[in-house]
Amino acid sequence: MTYPSSCKFKSPLPLLLLLFQLMDLFSYEAFQLTIPLELRGEVEEGDEIEYIQALGRKKIERKKS
Repeated sequence: MTYPSSCKFKSPLPLLLLLFQLMDLFSYEAFQLTIPLELRGEVEEGDEIEYIQALGRKKIERKKS
């Protein structure tokens, strides 16, 4: 079973692009993911989000309050 992980959102690029840079708050690993359509416009630089990882793929689940 895979549990959601926390990471911090940071984007030096405009929010119109599809790929965003994220950093895992536990391992400090930096990676890029696409923000789901339902979260675009609500996620800003510095926000914490939860993502899941399974079978070598990652997916953003939700924005942490």
